Amino acid sequence: MEIADQTCLVDALTAMGYGGKVEVHPAPVTLIGYDGKPRMLDNHEVRAEIVIRREHLWSAANDIGFARQPDGKYVAYISEYDRHVQPKWHERVMQEYGVAKSTTALRKEGWTVTVTREKGVAKVHGIRYR
Repeated sequence: MEIADQTCLVDALTAMGYGGKVEVHPAPVTLIGYDGKPRMLDNHEVRAEIVIRREHLWSAANDIGFARQPDGKYVAYISEYDRHVQPKWHERVMQEYGVAKSTTALRKEGWTVTVTREKGVAKVHGIRYR
């Protein structure tokens, strides 16, 4: 699955506990590393429109960002260190993004939707009466 819906991405991050901590910018902003300096990739600052700052993450974390690409899809900027410290973090983002996309689609079709989460599994339940 690819991330292309900004609202569902923010909803996913909120479901993961980052509500009120997700920055959404109209233009890319610079991500900051654990050392307080701009993150660099191929001699360029790493920039993204959707950002979770390092102080909202784990010890010695770098900012995590999602940058919108020309095709409208988002690419995640998660450092090697952060992938090592939290190896399942991106998988959780993808799971919660899928929940947000499903929930949004069902609600648009008139379904009443509830989501349950247990032991790392999220289930989307829909009910529609006619």
